Amino acid sequence: MNGKRDLIAEVVRRTGIRIDEDDPAFAVAHLADLVLQEHTEKIAADLAEVSAQVGKDFDSLVEKIRALQNEGAAHKDENGAKLDGTLASMDKISQRLLLVAKTFEAAESAKAANIERNSQAIRASMESAIKTALPKPDPSSVKPASINSVQLISLALSAVAAAGVIALLMLR
Repeated sequence: MNGKRDLIAEVVRRTGIRIDEDDPAFAVAHLADLVLQEHTEKIAADLAEVSAQVGKDFDSLVEKIRALQNEGAAHKDENGAKLDGTLASMDKISQRLLLVAKTFEAAESAKAANIERNSQAIRASMESAIKTALPKPDPSSVKPASINSVQLISLALSAVAAAGVIALLMLR
């Protein structure tokens, strides 16, 4: 659905009930969308912060390993073969650390993509739930039925519950 008019047309088509563009149901749906957006932005910021810190820690570790390698190379004559083995081990460790950092970065990217897919699925599910929660028209009635306060409250509570579920999913 592209906009309020499309949603209104769909509600009228399914239920025979005409709602206005300033109907409170739109405010509830917008509130749920804002909650979802806020949590998505927070998680993206947290991921960026963690990724930056891991990058800094990794760079620091690589610098320490290189310093130790340089120091070891300077004293190579003193310990010969023992230092050669240590330097080779340090090279392997730095290669493994680089691989771990790349794997972590790929996992974080996949996690962010998964969060976005989940957000889109939740939005679609909420839209569908709101559409199905609206009352169906009575075909024998000429005049469309109006939404009573109990139905409106039910819709609002459904949207708030969905926003709570979204928040819990985003915190995982």
